[in-house]
Amino acid sequence: GRQHLPWVGRRTPVIMPKGLWRGSLLLAVGVMLTGASDPVPPSNNSWYSDAQNALRWREGRTDTRGPAKNVIIFIGDGMDLTTVTAARILDGQLRGNTGEEGLLIWERLFPHSGLVKTYNVDSQVPDSAGTASAIFTGVKTRMGVLGIDAEPVRGDCRGALEHAVPTLGEWVKSAGLGLGIVTTAAVTDATPGAVYAHSADRTWQSEAPAPCTDIARQLTEWNVSDSTWDLVFGGGRENFLPEKRADGVDLITEWRQAKGASAAYLETTEDLEQTDPRESWPVLGLFANSSMDFEADRNQEPDGQPSLSSMARFAIEALSTRYREEGFFLLVEAGRIDHGHHATDGFHALTDAVELNNAVTTALELVDVSDTLVIVTSDHGHTTTFGGYAVRGNPVLGKTVVLNENTHLPEAGPDRAADGLPYTTLGYGNGKGGKYADGVRRPDITTVNTTAKGYNQQASVPMEVETHGGADVAIWAIGPESRLFAGTMEQNLIFHIVTHVLSLAADGPISVPNHSDNRVDWTDLAVSMLAVGSVAFGVIVGILLSRKRSLSGPSQMTERDRLLPAN
Repeated sequence: GRQHLPWVGRRTPVIMPKGLWRGSLLLAVGVMLTGASDPVPPSNNSWYSDAQNALRWREGRTDTRGPAKNVIIFIGDGMDLTTVTAARILDGQLRGNTGEEGLLIWERLFPHSGLVKTYNVDSQVPDSAGTASAIFTGVKTRMGVLGIDAEPVRGDCRGALEHAVPTLGEWVKSAGLGLGIVTTAAVTDATPGAVYAHSADRTWQSEAPAPCTDIARQLTEWNVSDSTWDLVFGGGRENFLPEKRADGVDLITEWRQAKGASAAYLETTEDLEQTDPRESWPVLGLFANSSMDFEADRNQEPDGQPSLSSMARFAIEALSTRYREEGFFLLVEAGRIDHGHHATDGFHALTDAVELNNAVTTALELVDVSDTLVIVTSDHGHTTTFGGYAVRGNPVLGKTVVLNENTHLPEAGPDRAADGLPYTTLGYGNGKGGKYADGVRRPDITTVNTTAKGYNQQASVPMEVETHGGADVAIWAIGPESRLFAGTMEQNLIFHIVTHVLSLAADGPISVPNHSDNRVDWTDLAVSMLAVGSVAFGVIVGILLSRKRSLSGPSQMTERDRLLPAN
C-alpha cells in the first residue's frame, strides 16, 4: 500500500498513498487526451495586459538617492485605508466610472509605501496630538500633548516646560529653510500645532495656565534663529481675537505690527489671489473663525474660503520662489476628513479626501520629484467599515445592492439584513449613527437618499461622537530617498527620515532630552532603525552560511528532505 520514490535515498523514504498514485496517473492520461501544451498568455484581456504594464513600470523605475531640497508632507487627518478605498471609488464615480478600478494620485504614481503604527505611549487608540507630535518631533508621547516627551502627564504645565522636544519646524528654520503650514482645521489644532508648539494640553489654544503660553500666542511670537515661519494658512481666527482670548489681546494686530508693512494677513479667497509673495512676507491666512468649511459646503465666491488645492498651490509657488536655493518644508493637512468621520458623515469625509487628492495632484504639477520628497499619510484612522457584497459600481455611499444568484444581475432593490432592513456599504463601528429612535431597532432607510449631503451612516455602538480607530495607517512617498518608507514602521520614524533627507540631523536648535533608564528612547530607536538593516543583514547571512556548512555532512537531512512529507 506504500511506494517509495526511486530518487530518494534510503535514509529519507517518502510514502505516497496508493490513491495519490492513481490520481497522478489519471491526471497524466487526461493531459495526453486533451492535448494540453505550454501555457499561453490570455489575449485581449485587459486585466492581464494592465498588470503586465504595471510590472514593466515597476521594473523600469529608478529610485532617487541622496538628499532632498524640499519636503512636502500631506496628512489626511483620520484617513485610514478604508477611507482611502472609499474615496478612490467615489472619485471614480464622480468621473462617471464604476470607481473600483481607479487610483488616487498617490496610489498611482508614488513608488514606495508602508504601514504606520499610530498608538500613543499611553493609549492603544491614539489622538491627533500624540500622533502628530510623533511625526513632527521624532518621539512618541502621550495622548493630548504637543511637542513634549512622555514624562509629564497631560495638563502638567511646568512638566511640559521641562520636557519640550524640538519640533520639525524648529529644525527647519534653524537650518535656514522655508517653513509653511496649510490646514483646513484651525491652525492651532493638534496636527499643525505639532509643527511649532509645545503644550501640555492640545486644548490650550487661546489660554493656558501660567507660566505656560497658549498655542495661538506661541504661533504669533514664534522665533527660531532670529527667524519665524513663512506661511500659515487655515482656520481658527477666533483663537487670536480678544473676544475668545482669556487675556483680551488681539494677536492678529500684534503680529502685523511686529512684522511690519511687508507682512500679509488674509481672510478670503480674494485676499489670497491678490497677494504677491515676492512683496508680502510672511503670510498669515485665517480663513474661518473655527475650522474651515468642508469642501462640499465651501463658499466659492471671492469673499469665501479658498480650497485646500488653492492654498497648497500658493504655498508651493511662494516657498519655491523665496527659497529657490535653500529649500523648504511644507505641511498640507486635510483636517476635516477627521471631523466628517467623528459625525459618522461619510459624505463630507470622503469629499474632503477627494479634495486632498486634488491638492496632491496640484503639488506634483509644481515640483520636481528629483529634488522634492512628497509624502502622503494619515495621523490615525477611524471606525469606518466597508462591506456587504455590493455589486461592482454600486454607489459607495449608497445602500448595498447585491447580485441575484440565479440571474447574476443586480437585484432590483437593496439587500436586507437579518432584521429585514436595508443597510449601507459604508458604516461605522461606533458613533451617533448608532443612536436609534426607539433605542432598539435600526431606522428603516428604504426611502432615504444615503448618498446625499447630511446623511449620517449607521453605527454599531451608540456614542455621542465616533471615536478614532487603532489600526495602522498607510504612508506613500515619491522623490529622494522615498525608498525609506517601506514595511511597518513606528510613527516617529517619519520625522527621522525627513530630517535625514533634508540633512538637518546635525544642526538642531536644542538637544533631545534623555529618557530615564526604564523607558524606551523612541528617538534612539527610530534613528537606529535607519542604520541597523545592513549590519543585521550581514550577520544573518553569515549565520546562514555557517549553518549550511555545518549541515553538509552525510548524516544530516538535505534541503530536498526538508520539503518532503515525513513518514
